Amino acid sequence: MRSFSPKLLLPICFFGYAVLANLALWHNGGWPGRAGALTDGGASQQIDRLYGDEMPHRTVAVAMVGALRYLLFHEGRNGVVPGHHGWLFTDEEFRQIPDRAIQRTADHIARVQGRLAAHGSQLVMMPLPAKLDMVRRFSHHHAAASLQERAYTTFVRAMAQRGIKVLDTRAALDRDFPAFFATDTHWTTEGTIAVAQALRHSGMVAIGADRYAVRPVPRQTFTGDLVKFVTTPEVAPHIGLLPEDIAPFEAVSLTGDSSGVRNLFDAPPPAPVALVGTSYSANASWSFLPALQLALRQDVVSYAEEGQGPIAPMQNFLSVTEGAGGTWPQYVLWEFPVRYLGDEALLNALPAPAPDQLAEVQ
Repeated sequence: MRSFSPKLLLPICFFGYAVLANLALWHNGGWPGRAGALTDGGASQQIDRLYGDEMPHRTVAVAMVGALRYLLFHEGRNGVVPGHHGWLFTDEEFRQIPDRAIQRTADHIARVQGRLAAHGSQLVMMPLPAKLDMVRRFSHHHAAASLQERAYTTFVRAMAQRGIKVLDTRAALDRDFPAFFATDTHWTTEGTIAVAQALRHSGMVAIGADRYAVRPVPRQTFTGDLVKFVTTPEVAPHIGLLPEDIAPFEAVSLTGDSSGVRNLFDAPPPAPVALVGTSYSANASWSFLPALQLALRQDVVSYAEEGQGPIAPMQNFLSVTEGAGGTWPQYVLWEFPVRYLGDEALLNALPAPAPDQLAEVQ
């Protein structure tokens, strides 16, 4: 006889709650009984309205079930993998990263480098290691963390073999400070400053002569983007998933006007450095752009985009800049989170190389 799993208690209780709640709705005359309602869509609209009006506590119920599942079984919904002491990890960092994905992506980056070189721009890659790799002490899954480390190392080696300049951001982030947030996928301002300083001392980018001052921004408290896979922001602190705190900053040019951000469809200004990447670069809260301006002592213009992955922003930058016919930057920095290499959609998004480009790579 099979033993009863305690994990079944939560779905059983939630299902029972749903049955009783729906019976109560029907008993109170909530069922859409108008003739023709089931065929003309009226039933669906009425049911949606009833559930919104009569069951406003459903969100609380779902939040409590998620909190109980986290406390009792240390689990969340699809999208998150809980660790120790209130740390959460995206399940994207638990994907297998096949070598073919790394090699195909490195080939694409080599082709991008060729396009940039044709316009006199130098590419500098900044691959970002997985959070799981960098803070594995807070995770139950050390084998998965080691696989992410291996993927980072293989990716760096593949790009170096193709003559691409690569900044070792992992070494910069592997220090005794909080480089990532506990409940968010992104890095902290300490992490962005460390990478910017590593770039400064790498010799890959010439240091300018501009002067910048740090302008603090009011501290921000926010709920990490991984909390939603467990419970609601209101319930999260009661189960040990505390709000995140950050102190953003801006870089104010003392030698000229420099906002550091341009509309993607504007002709690029004669800035010496362009930053292309994901939300790690685009979100002002992480302060990566001003960290680079302060470290490099020159204007850095951001073309990073949120929610697009690492490939699309570079394609957009190349397309718009080539079409505008303006002055190209001397350096193009490409921030590229390694965890995206495990996403099949990334491979599908890689543009097919032209025959001459394919011959050059081979």
